[in-house]
Amino acid sequence: MRLLLLAPADQGLARGNQVTVTRWARGLRARGHELRRLEPGDLEDACGWAELVHAHHAVHCGPAALACAARGLPVVVSLGGTDLNGGPGGAPDPRAREVFRRARFIVGPFVEDGERLRAAVPEAAPFRRVRRGVPIDAAVPAPAPGRLRALMAGGIRRVKGQLDALRWLDRLATMGIELELEIAGPVIETDYAARLDQELAARPRARYLGELEAAATRAAMIDCDLLLNASLHEGASNALLEALALGRPVIARRAAGNREMLAAAPREAALLIDDDDRGLEAMASFLRRLRDADREAIAAAARAFVRAAHDPDQELDELEAVYREATTR
Repeated sequence: MRLLLLAPADQGLARGNQVTVTRWARGLRARGHELRRLEPGDLEDACGWAELVHAHHAVHCGPAALACAARGLPVVVSLGGTDLNGGPGGAPDPRAREVFRRARFIVGPFVEDGERLRAAVPEAAPFRRVRRGVPIDAAVPAPAPGRLRALMAGGIRRVKGQLDALRWLDRLATMGIELELEIAGPVIETDYAARLDQELAARPRARYLGELEAAATRAAMIDCDLLLNASLHEGASNALLEALALGRPVIARRAAGNREMLAAAPREAALLIDDDDRGLEAMASFLRRLRDADREAIAAAARAFVRAAHDPDQELDELEAVYREATTR
């Protein structure tokens, strides 16, 4: 099949949208599809070549894809976190309503995505689930017990909650938990990044690593003891799955996207918390257990979860099934 795969413009390769699109492009080409990966501004002249357009992120890529839809080309739109949660009150972004209506199919990683979209936009195109998939790496050894170092990986912006995570560190210290924190990701909101720099200066156990490419992010994950996610909402965090696939446990805010991703994860490898006293007490208990736990057993449980629920071949199977349905409907 000849495919046009659209990714948002002006985003570094470390951004979650780009990581997802890169994984899809690599897997689809390996399965024999002809594929052109484009940004929205480069699309129009390619419409006549393709059999289908897949726009990843309705707000950023959907409007450009609709130009191809007007010429009879089927359009599949995969949801980004802002699409589903970026509107008033955490509702779907109203800028994407026309895209939701005119696409052939909307895809997302969770059944709940489709339910929320249908409730907010009843006229939206049919929803199909395409689960995220990442490969397991069982060769990476688990870290030795004793140390507690967390990594946060994501763009430096309000929705990712890095400042909240620093507040959590302060509270944990009063409970006798000395957690080190490394933060990695590109600066998206400069005013927020400036505030983060100020707060980091007062906390010697926390530091900013800057924007890391994929190999450096992987190395940082291998070097950490756990992944921390304080996002106010997520589409489907690649970082959470990548950490679990490397055998690293995760702690994440109980927010849209994180909640669905980790609902079935083993308790020894994943913790969802609310941003309140009870949530921080649960986090402190989790970290106390982790400090002296059998980390190889935790790593095995984390990888088993990813292998069963987030296999990359399954992800491509589900994506191809949507493409076939879209082109034969």
